[in-house]
Amino acid sequence: MKGLATVARAIAVTLGIGFGGFMVFAVWAMNGHGADPKTFAMVTNGMTKAQVERLLGPPHWASTNYSGEHWGYGSAWKWCGMEISYSPSGSVVAKVHDH
Repeated sequence: MKGLATVARAIAVTLGIGFGGFMVFAVWAMNGHGADPKTFAMVTNGMTKAQVERLLGPPHWASTNYSGEHWGYGSAWKWCGMEISYSPSGSVVAKVHDH
């Protein structure tokens, strides 16, 4: 019986540690922004990539398609995403701050 109690205790501790680790990850993933929201709010249509980079730093990711280039701040692991879209000529045409 003593061996069974030891196994049960080990399982309970393992589950507790696993749940605690999951909760730490969940809090981390759901909080925080890709960039400072007040600074992101300063980005306006017509700004150049150089102006945006001076404000926010280099993008965390970038992609290009038929409509132009898109810069992202944040990651797939974060709940909050920030994206800036540029025209083919390189000026800001839109931005999204998604929760």
